[in-house]
Amino acid sequence: MYIQKDEEELFQTWISERPHRNPFVKDGCHSPETYLQSKHRVLFLLKEPNWGYSQEEQAQYSAEASEVHDQREGYDDWWFTVGKWCVSISNPKLSWREVENKVKSDGTNKSIAPFPMVQLKKSPGGGFSDASSLSKVAREDKNFLLRQFAIYQPNFIVSCGLWSIFTDVLFSGNNEIYVAPNGIEYFISSDKEVNLNNVCILNFCHPSMRCSNALNGAVSFALRDAVNFISEQKIQL
Repeated sequence: MYIQKDEEELFQTWISERPHRNPFVKDGCHSPETYLQSKHRVLFLLKEPNWGYSQEEQAQYSAEASEVHDQREGYDDWWFTVGKWCVSISNPKLSWREVENKVKSDGTNKSIAPFPMVQLKKSPGGGFSDASSLSKVAREDKNFLLRQFAIYQPNFIVSCGLWSIFTDVLFSGNNEIYVAPNGIEYFISSDKEVNLNNVCILNFCHPSMRCSNALNGAVSFALRDAVNFISEQKIQL
């Protein structure tokens, strides 16, 4: 697998065909080597880069001279919660306190390294994502997104607050919804056109979801347990 080469070729086409996705934020796999060595091959799909842009600013920048940024170069403090999700999956025997300490000691970049982080919308937004706008982008960029997923050949894609976009747009059809013992929904789907086969889509929350700090461990371990359960069941994976 030539992950970085395939990413760059896809992004060049994406930028050329969607010039209004501006600034264009490249994303994906921070460390292809560690991803390919990972046990579960889990990819996260999030909504959009959070740069604090209002809807008016997004419209303004989309019309200006083209800019390209690269999210893969490093993850700031905003990604700390995601880093804990990743460490929980990579180290399923750690306690929550051990997970937190490991992310603090290793840093967010190392914690996230084995997990591709993909944004649905490649241009920046703010702290609030407009659902209709995201749905429109998903329909317009569906083929690009599926081609990006296929680069990584994941076993799992974690839907971070985008469940209806997965079920109605990206993998629309009669997908049977399963429920893990801890209540997390998922389905198995494929897209033969882009060579994406038997990937498990998990319904999960966005890292910006507001909840008590006391629940952070429970949320993180819910994702970990769902991934482990499905892997152990070997449900078409």
